Amino acid sequence: MLSSAVGIIGFVKLALCFAPEAQGSELAVRRMLDAQTLRHDDTPAIVSVAGGAIGLLQGPEKRSTIALQRRSQSGNLLAVSGVPVDLAGSLDVRLAAVVEADHMVAARELAGLDGAFAAIFWSARARKLVVVTDFLGMQPLYELAVGHGLVMATEVKAVATQVPGAPIDGEGWGTFLALGYVWEDLTFVQGIRRVPPASIIVYDADRGTSERFASWRWPAPRPDLRLADVDTGSLVEVLERSITAYGAYTPKPGAMLMSGGLDSRILLCALVRSRRSPSALVLAFAKHHDDAEGRFAMRASRALGVEPVFIPPAIDFYSSAEYLEYLLASEITQPSLGLFIAQLSAHVRPELEAVWEGVAPGTSLKLPHQPPGGFDAMLGKEASLPGSNRWKAAARVFAPAVFRSLEEGVHAALARVRDAYPDDSFGVAEFVARNRMRNRTGPNPLKVYANDVLPFTPGLARAFWDVTAAVPYEVKDRYRLYLELFRRHYPEGLSAPFLSGFSVIKRPGFDPIYLTTVVRGRIMKLPYLGGVIRRLGLRPRLVRDHSMILGRVLARVALDHPDLDADSVRGVLSAERRGDPGDRTARELLFYWQMWRWMMEGSFRRHKPELLGEVR
Repeated sequence: MLSSAVGIIGFVKLALCFAPEAQGSELAVRRMLDAQTLRHDDTPAIVSVAGGAIGLLQGPEKRSTIALQRRSQSGNLLAVSGVPVDLAGSLDVRLAAVVEADHMVAARELAGLDGAFAAIFWSARARKLVVVTDFLGMQPLYELAVGHGLVMATEVKAVATQVPGAPIDGEGWGTFLALGYVWEDLTFVQGIRRVPPASIIVYDADRGTSERFASWRWPAPRPDLRLADVDTGSLVEVLERSITAYGAYTPKPGAMLMSGGLDSRILLCALVRSRRSPSALVLAFAKHHDDAEGRFAMRASRALGVEPVFIPPAIDFYSSAEYLEYLLASEITQPSLGLFIAQLSAHVRPELEAVWEGVAPGTSLKLPHQPPGGFDAMLGKEASLPGSNRWKAAARVFAPAVFRSLEEGVHAALARVRDAYPDDSFGVAEFVARNRMRNRTGPNPLKVYANDVLPFTPGLARAFWDVTAAVPYEVKDRYRLYLELFRRHYPEGLSAPFLSGFSVIKRPGFDPIYLTTVVRGRIMKLPYLGGVIRRLGLRPRLVRDHSMILGRVLARVALDHPDLDADSVRGVLSAERRGDPGDRTARELLFYWQMWRWMMEGSFRRHKPELLGEVR
């Protein structure tokens, strides 16, 4: 039942089908909803409309002041996936007006929202469907070209139910090999594309035609801007206003997924200033600098008056049911065997109701994976292009024709990138935000955690990016802008150094904690002494490797699949049985391919008991 009286806290997944064979639309939508069902209490609903059907998959229901699914007396339908915010007024009032409006007013009002969301609006009178994506396209929504029809869903595996055989997309897999995530609006399946950012799509059900518009453009760079001239006060104001807007969804404070980095700490500072007191979940990670990650997070949380909840490392996480659920929810958006952030998914529980995530500040205030210069510098440092060891491993996995499509695909994508972006630090920063943030870091909160809680992402606001996207590389380099923001507005956040990736970042001035952390980290890297210290239980243990789950998946690889070079793969599997480390990259690539294939075929859950050793 869709109502404007009660909201839904939990992920709302969408599926819609408008096709010439309208009588099959409802069945297609049902299949897409089934493919997206992850929890036993997910509730499907299908609404038949002129020329098609619209489906919703709602998570666990709880009381809220905001309803993201509404029907009007005239038959209009409004459904929103994600967590939009209205920084200019009341979201509830705006949505109440939208559902009663015509399709053009609905398009304009929905496009004015901030946050990560994808919205659909059906006008019963005009028999038109409006689809709106957020200004950065962060909330996942995928589409399939079907002649004069329209097929969309919030997950790739849902749309893939409408693509026989889910043929491999060379450009999608080629870009994934190059940087560890797909670029642009690509996916791993031919014919399925992500709906572009800032999209307004108006579909006429009677004519079977679509009109498409863009609602936002990337801000113009300001190369002469200096650090002293950056309006950091406006950034803090937008963060704190966003926190207030997100607070309308639930009275509970939610949880801060607290790391040792800058992103979670600035959000915790803003939350405390906004008089919200979230819990702070701190996951130990011994691999970097003797778990400086956890120690810095614990120290900073306590300094801000928030008692952290320490989560010890899950030694066998990568052979657990939780890891398999992570893969299914994320749809292989990044290489995740051994990935630290994947472990957090096991601790994001429905009782938290909401988690706060720093994906936006983490990309816009600093320069993740970006060296100085243009695309040659970035690709030379970050990318694995044809001819590299990773591609040699791929040649041992994929059939020759498929492998050629990967090579041709990544070269085609590279050519488009060079045409689409300026070949300077501004262009690279835009590329990283539009691709890495959207297709690698964003899916963790927006596709994975969102199955159980509301992901709150302050900083995904146009006013925030209007400032940060224009700031030159030199101002953000070495975390200068981030540290200046702390110094000016949140000095209480400088209670401990920061850990960003593999780097320890010292606070302004003399920093003894930084010095002792560097020394401890070097001691723990010593082969003998570090091992002895861990065996004595004086330091956190390292998470065990993932050889068990890897072996169980590889033992079930479909060697006769046309994607693969069967003879070569047999050699890879034989090397795996001999323990040959030279083929590890090929084995891991084969692992991700097989997991993805099972997802697209709808057989992932059938294999799950075997992978966990529950079937003998």
